[in-house]
Amino acid sequence: MAKVGTPLEQAASHWWLAVLAGLVFIAAGILALAYQGITLLALGLVFGISILVWGVSALVAAFDSLSCMRNMPAVRTVRHFHDHAGYINALAQNVRDYWMKSGRPDRLVMSFHGVPRVTLDKGDPYHCECQKTGRLLAEALALKPWLKPYTAEVLTRLGKQKVARVDVICPGFVSDCLETLEEIAIEGKTTFIQAGGREFNFIPCLNERNEWMQALTDIVLTHLLGWTVEPSTEELDNSRLRAMAMGAKS
Repeated sequence: MAKVGTPLEQAASHWWLAVLAGLVFIAAGILALAYQGITLLALGLVFGISILVWGVSALVAAFDSLSCMRNMPAVRTVRHFHDHAGYINALAQNVRDYWMKSGRPDRLVMSFHGVPRVTLDKGDPYHCECQKTGRLLAEALALKPWLKPYTAEVLTRLGKQKVARVDVICPGFVSDCLETLEEIAIEGKTTFIQAGGREFNFIPCLNERNEWMQALTDIVLTHLLGWTVEPSTEELDNSRLRAMAMGAKS
């Protein structure tokens, strides 16, 4: 996501993009920002949908780093943006652009990362947020939702029904990764074709699309509002001088 810096520079004076696969970069990024003297820190996970298994390790790394600071900044987290209008619009435009080049399929399959049922039973909102993202995307594309539980089962069923063409999108991922490129684009295609389907297309994730970069900027701007106002350097200096005039030691 190389283009992320340009719009975010309009939203925050300092920003840092850390990759979850290398949690050490999260700590390094926070320390680098602290060295620059930040007093406000917003932590955002670039997953549109909340999921405990992904988010906890990243947040633990962030707060472990913060816990080592003598002068910790004010901190808030971006919980999710699964139903953010800009995110849904970016997903929908991504699909429309793909269809403009390749035509419309017989079916559009939305594939989300699978998790055990126990996560829902314990209160993880992931399942519900997947449902809402899928519904909002279907509405944006003027489609009737067609929700089934497992991607492989759906692709097998569609293949056996001799559906000519299937397009698959992964709305829960903002950028392509091993799961989207291997499990869906490669293994999913094999499943569909071997079951009798004819044409399988994977619609890439948002990645560096302009609509997504703007939506991400809007999300960041929203979460940078409403902080408690910190005293300016001039106000702090004047306070220090008044204290010294009253006998305080420098």
